[in-house]
Amino acid sequence: MLKNKYVVLFFQNIHDFLVYRTRLVIIVLSSFIAPLVMMWILSGLPGQFVNGMSKSDLVSYYLTTSILYLFLNSKIDSYVKESIQQGEIANYLVKPINFWSVALVKDISGRFIKFIFGLPLFLLLVFIYSLPLNFDFNSLSLTIGMLAISFLLSFALAFSVGLLAFWLEEVWGIQNVKEVAIVLLSGIALPYTFFPQALQKFLVFTPFPYLVNCPLHKGFGGNLTLEFVMATVWLFAFLLLNWFMWKKGIKKYSALGTY
Repeated sequence: MLKNKYVVLFFQNIHDFLVYRTRLVIIVLSSFIAPLVMMWILSGLPGQFVNGMSKSDLVSYYLTTSILYLFLNSKIDSYVKESIQQGEIANYLVKPINFWSVALVKDISGRFIKFIFGLPLFLLLVFIYSLPLNFDFNSLSLTIGMLAISFLLSFALAFSVGLLAFWLEEVWGIQNVKEVAIVLLSGIALPYTFFPQALQKFLVFTPFPYLVNCPLHKGFGGNLTLEFVMATVWLFAFLLLNWFMWKKGIKKYSALGTY
């Protein structure tokens, strides 16, 4: 059955990730290092406020950003690229299973297990810094909706980058540019209050704000409806790009007979 097929795949991927637990721990710790360094630097500045944010707000911001980055940032482009370059993509052309769905399940399982490993560290830091965990239940449904959009948008963007392997021998450069752009422009390195107003207004119309921080920092641009619409538009745009690149890439792949 279709359901059992992907459920089995999900747990198989979980098992594969747990085989390399040391690597998994390193990935989780590395996701917290950069935000923590920035948090300590900014909190060490004189005064109680930095660019309109209190030091307590900065600590809370960077901690939530760290755990969100683990859960929302997709690395599926590496898997897609390797599947194409190593010829494994051919297996999905003769089996009753969709490669996009396989990649999505693999991505979900990977981000799920990283989140589970990162959650204890997040809660420990929350306890150390005595940060309150306040949830706005009035906007819970909106937050869940934005989390879903951000999760899928990150996947669709990474999947598109991976599909470039149909045409390019090396994709790692574009992957690095993507990662740097996400860190710099999605509010991971610095909160948007540190950005010039003109840049903040411009970023609302780009996909970057909706990749990591938007679910818990809604309304950064002053217009929540516009942000939700733009996030949805970018999601459908990248899903359409996934479909288009896959169709064109498979035709090229089939015509050559090999990569």
